[in-house]
Amino acid sequence: MTPLPPHTVRESARAKHVHLRFSLRGGLEVVVPPGFDRREIPDLLQAKARWIARAEREMAAQRRLLDPAPPDALPRAIALRALGETWAIDARPDGRRRPTLREADGPRLVVAGPVADPATWRP
Repeated sequence: MTPLPPHTVRESARAKHVHLRFSLRGGLEVVVPPGFDRREIPDLLQAKARWIARAEREMAAQRRLLDPAPPDALPRAIALRALGETWAIDARPDGRRRPTLREADGPRLVVAGPVADPATWRP
């Protein structure tokens, strides 16, 4: 028996059947209905091994498109690949406690406020 892939199990009152889901951040999730015998999960994962391997490859390809880590400073621009656009970022520090964001002329965003503090603008 091959080792099981890393996964989480979530019970859902809405689930009628077992579902396997992948997400970029969460990885493989097994969604089970209430009362499902969790001892069946290893056999289920073995039966779906080919699907899981394909989904893992697709997720890995998508992860490569993401930035590896959030920046510690506001970027000078944001590339919107799906739209084929690049928007300039204009950082304007001021005394506000929270950052504000507005669209300016051209493909440009103005971020004002505590622009030097990533904890305020990163979310």
